[in-house]
Amino acid sequence: MKTILSTLCGLFFTLTAFSQPFVWPGDMNDNGIVNEVDVLYWGSAYGAEGPARPTVDSSYIGYPLPSDWTQFFNNGVNYLYADANGDGRVDDLDLRPIIKHFGRRNDSIIGSDAFPVLPGAQAPSLSLTTQVNTFQGRKLVIFEVNLGSVQQPVDSFYGFSFQLHYDTLFAKNGISANLAPENWIEQSENDTEFFINDNSQTGVASVAVTRLDQQTVSGSGTLLRGIIAVEDIIFTPERDTFTIEIDSVRLVGSSLFRYQPPPPVKVQVNNVVSNTQSISAQTGLLKVYPNPARERMRIELLDKSQVIRQLRVYNNFGQGIENVTFRGSPTSYNMSVQNWPPGLYTVLVRTRDGLYTEKLIVQ
Repeated sequence: MKTILSTLCGLFFTLTAFSQPFVWPGDMNDNGIVNEVDVLYWGSAYGAEGPARPTVDSSYIGYPLPSDWTQFFNNGVNYLYADANGDGRVDDLDLRPIIKHFGRRNDSIIGSDAFPVLPGAQAPSLSLTTQVNTFQGRKLVIFEVNLGSVQQPVDSFYGFSFQLHYDTLFAKNGISANLAPENWIEQSENDTEFFINDNSQTGVASVAVTRLDQQTVSGSGTLLRGIIAVEDIIFTPERDTFTIEIDSVRLVGSSLFRYQPPPPVKVQVNNVVSNTQSISAQTGLLKVYPNPARERMRIELLDKSQVIRQLRVYNNFGQGIENVTFRGSPTSYNMSVQNWPPGLYTVLVRTRDGLYTEKLIVQ
């Protein structure tokens, strides 16, 4: 025990000595980046009070430190960093800067967001279950995040964060998730906060759940439930498997000392293509140039009796990446391809009388 205390005290003073001279709103663990882990610090400090900053504001700039508050997190960071808006109290207003500034980095050295772990604290089980339902002709992937088991419940739970990675081939509109109605961590109204930052471009959802009353709970079972709508595919894709993975797991008690993190979990969901269509279109009557293209392309109808009503572009997986509807009577159109990934694309033009298609290579 003396060895453990000596190690923790050494860590405390080391981290305190390297603490940055500014408060960056949202970076509550003072590690140089605003992310889901900061929500755990906010929840642990919720309700605390201390000296306010001279300027009450939460714009993303470095504010000079006020006097230290009397409380410190167990990794040596002072509670003052959890007071994102500087009004002298950690409350709901301080969560907003995490939402607003999520992912931003300041000019300090990026540190670790790992928590000190008490020796002997075992990692509880973590599982991800899925099922595929069909609603109005569209496939929905429903997922549940489960923590702990009847044989090994989670003891003294206070906060939980992780990153959920999902396949952007089929899910272009992101995910919808929240605490499951039957979750075991929410004991009464307003004692728990659920946080999610979903980036549908990268397919990464950063999630955090924290209690707010400094009271830990114990239990096991379903925590979160979410839905991912699978995008319609116009051509049969090369695969029909949807992948979801959870990693970067943090699981803490109210003091932020707790468990070994559970290992990452990954599941693959089969048969998720909801609607494949066969396009019957004329070729040879649509000119697309230059081909290959690098920065811009031009499409042109060779049959001048036709006019363009709609232009759609699909990548090689059948996902629609452009959809333009026209007014007037255009027979040609210029489009930038500068931000498209290199690959093979299908250009589809709809006129009053039919469809025209041509392949395009982007380099």
